[in-house]
Amino acid sequence: MILNKATILDFRNLAEVHLHLNNKVNIFIGNNGHGKTNLLEALNYPSLARSFRGNKDEELINFNSQTASLSIQATHNKIETHFQIGLNKEGTRKVTIDGDIIRKKVDMIGRLHTLVLDPQTVSLVRDAPAGRRRFLDVGLGTLSLEYVMHLQSCNRIVKQKNRLLKDFKKRVINRRELIDNMNAWNCELASHAAPIAESRISYCRELEPFATSIYSELASSNSELKLDFVSRFHNSEKEDKNSKLEQEILSILDYIIEDEIQRGRCLVGPQTDDIRVTLNKIDLRNYGSQGETRTAAIAMKLAQSEVIAKRKQIRPILFLDDIFSELDRDRSARFQELVAGKHQLLIATARIEDVEKWSPDNAKRWVVESGTVKELA
Repeated sequence: MILNKATILDFRNLAEVHLHLNNKVNIFIGNNGHGKTNLLEALNYPSLARSFRGNKDEELINFNSQTASLSIQATHNKIETHFQIGLNKEGTRKVTIDGDIIRKKVDMIGRLHTLVLDPQTVSLVRDAPAGRRRFLDVGLGTLSLEYVMHLQSCNRIVKQKNRLLKDFKKRVINRRELIDNMNAWNCELASHAAPIAESRISYCRELEPFATSIYSELASSNSELKLDFVSRFHNSEKEDKNSKLEQEILSILDYIIEDEIQRGRCLVGPQTDDIRVTLNKIDLRNYGSQGETRTAAIAMKLAQSEVIAKRKQIRPILFLDDIFSELDRDRSARFQELVAGKHQLLIATARIEDVEKWSPDNAKRWVVESGTVKELA
């Protein structure tokens, strides 16, 4: 998959940007705070139907404007796709793909395949479980709209259960009403949590051999990187099918109702899952060095590309936001060698030395300064 050209208007500090991109390597150089990450954020927007930095749409609009717009053209197998996105400060947006109006965010997911590696990526292994769940959800969401629908349903049900528990604590409802409603919501939660758990289990298993191979290349060592799915709902020694797993989940949810009443919130569900990352049987979150955890995190992200290529025969576009500053010189060189031939690359860096010795054929370079983007000859 290739990004060909883009027009960006009033997106953050980018007042007006027009780009014709190289189909291999594009490098954006500039000091911090001048708009490099904003540029990558704009170009990546159609992939997730939102900012990869987690900001609300209205926060993406220039302070001096009421609207922002993106016009982005991509190609896969010689078929062009045109994304047109308009944002306004009321929080609404208009999206068209090839002229067709897109009304639901979920209908955009999977139309543009990308991967983003940034300073937050290297903290994936060490940071809180929420980041690893997001890693699973973004990866699986681009592969399966059914997964997205199950996840949205689970999130809705967890909110409903938490509201019930708060209402009971405030004596808005009595205990009988609470138990009856909790039982009903638990049945529905189990029906969605089971396919989510199955998807996460199989996805970790699919990622693992790719992550191990990539880690070994980046670290120049023979290492075994394991990604074990961790859930109250899953025993790794069992091979339960979805129907049986749903019943086990429901049993667990019923068993902990009293605990949830006492604590006043949902205690288990897909929102509490995690991934245990080990290197040669050592838990990296607790005992890994900085170099090991960073390399493992990058290997996990690049493994997602291999799974996308395997399942959909698409190579995602790779966005690299100041990632080289997080790696030592040797690993940075091996990383560049590993990705250059597989992906279209969009690279943002504040340090010219990170890329000055890397000269792929026909690479394009731009300088980003105070929201303006100028191509270098």
